[in-house]
Amino acid sequence: MGNRIRNIAFSAFVAVFTFGVILFAVADHFGVIDMASRSYLEGRNYTQLPEISLERALDKSMQDETESYLADNVPKRTTVLLANAYMQAQSIGLASLPFGFTVCPTYYGSEYAYSSTYDAIFSSPLKVTKESYKSTKKAVNAVNKFIERHPDKSFTYYLADFNSRSMACPLHDLVSEPEDYQFWRENFLQKIDARCTVIDGGYDDSDAYYQDFFHTDHHWQPVGAYKAYQAIVESFGKQPADSGELKTMFTEGMWGSMARSGRSIWSTPDVIRDYLPDLEGISVRINGEEKQLSNLDTGYGEHPFTKKDQLEDVYAGYFHGDSARIEIFNEQGDGGLLIIGDSFTNCMERFFAPNYRYICILDPRRYNGDIDEFIADKDIDDVAFICCFRTMVNNKAVKKLAG
Repeated sequence: MGNRIRNIAFSAFVAVFTFGVILFAVADHFGVIDMASRSYLEGRNYTQLPEISLERALDKSMQDETESYLADNVPKRTTVLLANAYMQAQSIGLASLPFGFTVCPTYYGSEYAYSSTYDAIFSSPLKVTKESYKSTKKAVNAVNKFIERHPDKSFTYYLADFNSRSMACPLHDLVSEPEDYQFWRENFLQKIDARCTVIDGGYDDSDAYYQDFFHTDHHWQPVGAYKAYQAIVESFGKQPADSGELKTMFTEGMWGSMARSGRSIWSTPDVIRDYLPDLEGISVRINGEEKQLSNLDTGYGEHPFTKKDQLEDVYAGYFHGDSARIEIFNEQGDGGLLIIGDSFTNCMERFFAPNYRYICILDPRRYNGDIDEFIADKDIDDVAFICCFRTMVNNKAVKKLAG
């Protein structure tokens, strides 16, 4: 009798639960409630309506997915998260006033902090671990093996600075033995094969850093990227091309990766200051498809970039998102350049266009082909590594370079 009652109760629960989920989904379909498909704040797609079956109900997977589905689609979810974080930030700020603190967490328990001195947001510095040494050793070994396999090429390595890993991070001195740029100098850059020119891209001064980097994002502004381009192209014995005029191109409000992750949309948004060098006669292919220059930088398009959402990733939208392979052609250029890059190159690869006849940018995290075979098939003279530390410890990138 007891088992029968439990079975009936369980069946009733499953029926009501299933009906509620279906009702919720139908309401969304007909516009009774508005459920978005993506969270720009968190940089991910929302959980989709789970598959409904008795088997999945019994193993609890349907309940777990449904819980995530309902939580993701609570009306005004993003607004609530941001409002809660804002109130916490104000409380933290008031509590810190008597002590004169200029750097505070963006909300209680946050891994991100806000500096009132630089009006900037950054993730918290991390301490060195055994894994830090292990991963950097694998990375430098992979790079050196790649260099050894191509003795006829010229190599330059530019390690881009990175937010909380920077010596210029306002919280840098509060962490003992941080995994910072100095750690990467000693354990990575200084151990790269001597045949490769190494360019130190680290910043020690916060003022200089925030002149060249965004305040709410971990990437550099084009002005900082152009400085890196100058150093790299000169290392290959070439003259840097004219940058063109520096213009403020985007002012609609850019809250970058740090602001979104730190839920700090109350901070001052970034603007994009961009160079638009003359690229007449330049053609572009992305993953093998012919594209317009505006696909690299919307500043070259007829229509300015506009946001679809207040929290959209403007860096990717204004420049471009990460691609496995980008090729740039210039019949007036000379020689071939391979860039092993990541999102840091998204705003700068066009700077190299006047200097080379052929340029290819490969993202080792996304490219599925054999990089050695690619080089053998192309007329490549120079190879530039332009990455942040996260790319170099990526397992797929390490395997691609190690061969």
